[in-house]
Parts: sequence; structure tokens; C-alpha cells
Amino acid sequence: MSIAFANPTAVALGRVMSRSFVVVNSHWTGAQALSFLRGVRTSHVVILRVEDEGRRYLYLHSRGDLQKMLRARGAHQTVREALDLHEHMAVEQCDTACAADSAPPVAVVTDGAAIVGFVDSRSAPGGGAQVRSFDLGLAGLTGGLPGIIRGLQRLKPFRAYPALTAPEVAVAQVAFDVFVGFRSTPDPVLGDAKQIEVPAPDPDKQCLVLLSGDGVTLDREHDLIALRNDVVVRFTGTLRPGVEVGSVKVHYVYDQQVIGGARREIRSIAAALPVAAQAHPTPCRMSLPEAGAAVDLTVSVTHLNDGTLEWRFIAPACSRHDTTLKLNTRLSGTSEFAAGLMRDLRAVKFRGPFGRNVLENVGRDVAGLIPPLFFEILAAVHAALGRTPTLLWLTDEAYVPWELALLPAPLDPGAPPFLAAQTRMGRWLDDEQVMLPPPRALEVQRVSVVASKYGLAAGQRELTHAIAERTKLCDEWQGQPFEATADDLVTLASGAKLAGHLVHLAVHGFSDPMANAQSLLLADKSELPASALAGGHNCGEPPRFAFVFLNACQVGTPGRSLGQAGGFPGALLRGGANGVIAPLWDVDDSMAFAVAQDFYERVFRDGSSVAAALQARRRCYDGDATTPVAYIYYGHPALALRRAA
Repeated sequence: MSIAFANPTAVALGRVMSRSFVVVNSHWTGAQALSFLRGVRTSHVVILRVEDEGRRYLYLHSRGDLQKMLRARGAHQTVREALDLHEHMAVEQCDTACAADSAPPVAVVTDGAAIVGFVDSRSAPGGGAQVRSFDLGLAGLTGGLPGIIRGLQRLKPFRAYPALTAPEVAVAQVAFDVFVGFRSTPDPVLGDAKQIEVPAPDPDKQCLVLLSGDGVTLDREHDLIALRNDVVVRFTGTLRPGVEVGSVKVHYVYDQQVIGGARREIRSIAAALPVAAQAHPTPCRMSLPEAGAAVDLTVSVTHLNDGTLEWRFIAPACSRHDTTLKLNTRLSGTSEFAAGLMRDLRAVKFRGPFGRNVLENVGRDVAGLIPPLFFEILAAVHAALGRTPTLLWLTDEAYVPWELALLPAPLDPGAPPFLAAQTRMGRWLDDEQVMLPPPRALEVQRVSVVASKYGLAAGQRELTHAIAERTKLCDEWQGQPFEATADDLVTLASGAKLAGHLVHLAVHGFSDPMANAQSLLLADKSELPASALAGGHNCGEPPRFAFVFLNACQVGTPGRSLGQAGGFPGALLRGGANGVIAPLWDVDDSMAFAVAQDFYERVFRDGSSVAAALQARRRCYDGDATTPVAYIYYGHPALALRRAA
């Protein structure tokens, strides 16, 4: 008997497999379904059939049997026609409680409208060997044989867990100790912390720890420690008057690259509750980048509770030792800032001299929020390298379009003067639920392209180039086509999480920063909010989507939800995505098609990094249509996408 769930939490029934089914739509053609199943190694397939008035029927097949039937009965028939699906053939549906207590012989397990698993007491073909080979396949070694050989050639690596110790409660203005360093075992207070690893440590180099306090005054903000387990350095902190909950955050920097971080809260005695202090999990993965992927300039921008921005700069090629600068600038209206940018660009139809003036004025405002020291360091890095620098912008400030900062002295006079057109820039959310540092390479094993034409029936402006965009990307990069409907998207959001899954969406989008609301507007008149797209993610598992290109208006702005990163960028990065691209404002349909086509040509065919490909497109901005500079990128500036054969 096989019982499988997409998310096995709180369910323990015999053998629970988390990656054992995918969902196929009954209205797909046999050819579409077979193409979708190519490379899938799950044991079962759930077929979803939705009829008028929302009536829904589910059918369960082993993957191998379904593929045989579809090949035998014609590729041009729909799945429903090929299998002659009728209501009486549908399997039972039950919730997780029913499955745990009295599972029927064959059933699909649902949680509300979500398909979360199945029950099948029939004998599985191959006696379950297929599932074992799938598990082994997902747990395979990263990098293959060359990666193994490189690993054997390295020196003994340094491995440790972050150590950050501070009192759970403190009295305002009374000093307490903060210890920062490394541990040989995980700290349970810091959550499911993964090891920091330096593959071949230099015995003459130490690790720089950068400590910052939010509501906490520190005696100093950085120090050096040796790469050794169970070594710590002591700082002294005091809780500021009137602060109920403060925090300390550490970034570990080795060889001028951020390799990890951790955070802890300190409550005032007056505000302390009779419960354990909240655990803040350390970000998911920590490792030193390979030499070719090292970042030229890392900027950390933290928005503190008192409204100030705290800045840190790390520049390996720059001889300056200024690694920390605080700027007492209050940013209480950042959501209004983002909303005003969209409103003003819409008023001038996103193009022409007026559009250019809007961007330049916004760019000056953003540049005014950045310390002048940043522009000095950026110029020094550019001069030292003699090439376009890479820039990693770590921030928890969701609404400011840092990419539009207008450089007072452009590095390249031939390019638009905006920061992201002058550098190869990647933004990343400095959030407890987002991995740190961001990944630097991704093997794309599956491409899914979602698009619809829209029009009167959909109640939305027609996207005249969306279908051509989907067709082109599917033909060029062996993508799977999907309609922009809830029925088609449910197949992407259900079942097995496939490693290396890139999703491209050419759809309508909507964002209201003032209301902290972002949605995809689908062709069946339904809306898909950001929280519904990716779902949960556990460290070490493949994410639902490894890379997402949202060619949808306005959805590049993140938001905040329950104190965490929100919006599509926040939800997708917290869901484990390695990178996200999306526009901040409305984009021209034909130019969006050209942006997408050019992007994939550069990253898949030419081997460009994601940031380099986007910078090349931003350089095309000629002062007319604003589409080339609308896109922002969340990810490592050196991230390389390799299309698997």
C-alpha cells in the first residue's frame, strides 16, 4: 500500500513520500501531457478534470501506465478523450484526517482545494524500486564527477555553525555581553542552522564578523576571529531607553564575501513575557563563493525600527577600510514612494521625455538616500578592476527602487546613468526565511511557460505578443506551454517539486504598495495572490520554482507580511527560489517579448550571467519607452543558468 503526501508534516502513515505525484489537466492533449511527463520520475499522476460550475473530478494512475495509454491512443486527443474519463471512474477524495484514520483503497488526498497526496493499495509496478531510484536521483551529488574531483583536490575544509549568544532579557542602559563566533554543533535557539563551509581556508586569513544592533548600542561593530570551532569574540551591548524589543544581527565575511549570518532578539525586562524568546532561524545555506563568482561590491542596508538606515560596504578590490556607516535618515513613507513612482509613470504613459524626467527625478531622490561614500567606493572599485563591477545589494527595505539611483558621475558615460545600468546588480532580501548567500549557479532541468492572449472575454487588455512569446521560448528552450488559468497553474503548484524548474509567466499583474497587495490577473478572470504561487519550502529540498521570470506588470515590488518579506519576490525567495525577475511598473507588450527573448539567448546560449544579461538590456534605454529599465532582479549578480540537455 502506498500513501504519499506533498507535505508530510503532521501525517505519519507507513512510508510517506514527499515527491511521489504530479498533476495533469484533463483538457491537455496527449502530446502536451507526454511532454510534461518527460523526465518526471514520480510514481503516480493525478488527473484533474474541472467541469462547468466548478465541479471537480480526480483520477489516479501510475505514471508508467498513463504514459503507455497516452502513447497508444493518439497524441492529438485530449487526456479526457484518450482515457474516456467519466464521473464514475473518478477516485474518492478525502482529507488528511480521513487518510490517517481510515484510508480508502484508492483515493486522492486534498486539503481544501489543494491536492496534497494520494492513497493507492494496488501493487505498484516494479515493487517500489522506481521510488527508490527517484529518491537517489534527487539526493545525487552536485556538480557530478568534475565536482567530486575538485573536492578531492581541495584542502581540508573548515566547517562550523554560527554562534550568537545574547541575553533573552535585559535592563535598559545596563551593559550585557554578546558573544559571536563558531560552534561545532547547531545552536537550537538559532533554528535549523546549516553549516558554514570554507572549502580551502588560508591559515593566514581570519573571518570578519560585522555586528549591528537594532535598538541596541554596541561597543564596536566588527572584529576578526580565527576559523576554528568553539572560538568566540565578546562584544558589549546596552538596550536603549524606551525599546521593548531590540535585536543583534551578525554577518560573517571571509575573503571579502558574505558567507552567512544570524540574528537574536533581546527584550526589555519591562516588556518581557513569561515565554521563551522567539527563535530566529539562521539562513538556510552558507558557503564561500568560488573565485569566479566573488562579488566586487556588497552593500548591506538594514532598515532599523527607529527609522534609520544602517549601511555596510564590502569591497575586495578597494583599499579603504570603511566597512560600516550609519545614516540617520527616516523612511516612514517608502510604500508611498513606490506607489508614487507607478502613478507618475502611468500619467505620462511610461515613455517619452516626461517619462525620462520622472525616472531621473526618482533616481535623484534614491541617490539622496545613499551615503556619498558608496559612490566613492563604487568609483574606486571600477577604477581598480577596469571593468563593469558586480554589485550585491542585501536589504530588508522592500519598497525603495535602489536600482534607479542616479549616479552623480556615471562609470560608463555611454550607458543610462542608473545604478543597475552602470553595474551588474542583483538585489537580495536580508530576511531570516531567505537563504544566504544567494546561489551562484543553477542547472535548469525544466522550463514552463505560462501565457494567454486575454481580451474582452478575460476582462483585460489583450496581450498581443504573449502567445508568440510562449511559442518562441518553448520552441527554443524545450519549454512546456501552459494557459494563464487557475486550472493550468494548479498543475504547477501541486505534486512533486522538480529540481531546476524555471517558470516564465507572460501575464497581467497588479500591485498596490499602499495596500501591500500584489496579484497575477489570469485569463479566466481569477486572481492569484503572491502567497499562493510557491508554497512552503524546507531547506535541502528542491523549491517549487528554482527561477521565476514574471513578465507581468508591477509585480517586482515586494511587500511585508507578518513582519516577513512579502509580495511575489518575497514569497518566491522564501519559497527557495534562486532568482526572480519582475518589472516594477507597466511594460510594453512587444518590448517585454523582446526582453524575454534576448534574456534567454544571453544566459542559455551565450553563457552570460543573469545580471549581465539584464544590464545589457537596460543599456538599450534611449529616453523613450521605460520598459528596458523597468525590470529588477533578485539574485546573485554572478548567477549562471545552464540549460540541461
